[in-house]
Amino acid sequence: MQRFLSSWPTALFWSASVLLLILGNGCAEPAPDSPDPLTRQAILERKKAALERFRRIPVHGADSGLAAEMQRLGLVNLQEMDPVIEVQLAYATAENFLDTPIYGALDQAYLLLEAAAMLSMAQDELSRRQPGYRLLVYDAARPVHVQRAMWKQVQGTPQARYVANPDRGSLHNYGAAVDLSIVDANGQPLDMGTPFDHFSDLAQPRYEERFRRSGQLSKAQLANRKLLREVMHYGGFTGIPNEWWHFNAFSIRHVRENYAVIE
Repeated sequence: MQRFLSSWPTALFWSASVLLLILGNGCAEPAPDSPDPLTRQAILERKKAALERFRRIPVHGADSGLAAEMQRLGLVNLQEMDPVIEVQLAYATAENFLDTPIYGALDQAYLLLEAAAMLSMAQDELSRRQPGYRLLVYDAARPVHVQRAMWKQVQGTPQARYVANPDRGSLHNYGAAVDLSIVDANGQPLDMGTPFDHFSDLAQPRYEERFRRSGQLSKAQLANRKLLREVMHYGGFTGIPNEWWHFNAFSIRHVRENYAVIE
């Protein structure tokens, strides 16, 4: 795996080329809710404007620890960039499928600069459609050592097939993927039919039509998932077929060629 020890200036260097590739990278799921092709140029222009705005936001450097390492690799604190977005890192507490906190003192979400700008665009679109609604981030950049801990813990369990092999890597390991949902104007998570990290067929977008017909997913639950997909697609993200909460900013090939993995 090719790894670049990127710095903040290096990350900005890549931003122009990344923006030209955003609309074509990382597709792992058909995107029936994507914007009409006639609007793609306008969306690309908004992405460029969002990135320029993010470049001007002052960054408060972390002194040490995992946050400092992420910043060294060109990642940004998501809530410093867009405080409207909610962050509740699931793996910073014991409230996750591993039943243990694995992020140590880290309680803020980090993403690549471009991915953070894209997520802010998704939040803007959500706010336009549903005033008061906010994206709720459960996980973002995830170091490889955390990936290895997760991988080790799920071996021999049914959850093993849902955790990426750390030797192959995940887009989370570059700060190019995000797990999230939506909260309403009262701060309550929307009903998506299953909780986050619910590892069953019911959580998989590819089976939604079957569960709609059987009545196991309601119209309201499917409408909530559709809203999340639509605003994320608006920001340039693509989903995957087996987790309603997971979205990729770029392709794995692109990040391997252009960014450093977070050890």
